[in-house]
Amino acid sequence: SATTNRLNTPTQLHLISSSPEKIVIGWKDNSNYEEGYEIWRKGINENWHSIFTYPTQGQGTGQIQWSDNSVSKFRDYFYKVRAYRDGIYSEFSNERWVTTSPIIASGDVNSINLCSSSNKNIIRIGNIIHTVYSKDLGIYHAYSIDNGLTWNQEVIGSGISPTLTSHNDTLWVAYERVVDGNPKYVKFGKRLEENYWEFTSLQIEGFDPSILYVKNKGVYIAFIEKKIIPPPLLFKSLQNK
Repeated sequence: SATTNRLNTPTQLHLISSSPEKIVIGWKDNSNYEEGYEIWRKGINENWHSIFTYPTQGQGTGQIQWSDNSVSKFRDYFYKVRAYRDGIYSEFSNERWVTTSPIIASGDVNSINLCSSSNKNIIRIGNIIHTVYSKDLGIYHAYSIDNGLTWNQEVIGSGISPTLTSHNDTLWVAYERVVDGNPKYVKFGKRLEENYWEFTSLQIEGFDPSILYVKNKGVYIAFIEKKIIPPPLLFKSLQNK
């Protein structure tokens, strides 16, 4: 019968949901004589089953990585792996779990803001989900019309440190405007129609803006003024009630 103590147990199993339909699985190979590894998977309230046999031919210890392209969007998956050779198996590795998720932005993203009004993690206006991020000194608005399964992006300005809120079904954004490679002043704007933004620059140098809606008060922007040491935190009303 097969035994479980003649091959070293793989360790450090880790998972990355790199796209809505792909999970990258990595682990540490601790055996020198295995033929390969069995990769096991299950969903919530499902039984474990082997989904792939990764051949190694005793390649020696080290890190191994494999991509599972047979997953679905927005599902929970559990994984574990074990080494094998001629009907002999190691103990299973540690188990790991991940949820497949959409990609909002890719590449060298500088910052992304998912924190908005009413302590929500992301803004929903009607049937559209919104967020903003900065990349290569560009300010991007990302939005989804299918509950986050796919995302569209549009460039709405040039700068860094975007933040957003919503009021009266209007999306508000503030960010630092960059001039000659340096943060210069704060800009804010609102989405007036489906594809039209109106932006205004505050006539003051500042940084780290945060835009928010205060219930029954209106839309406010908070930022730090650069000209005074120590810099104070300033508030400016953009729209009352």
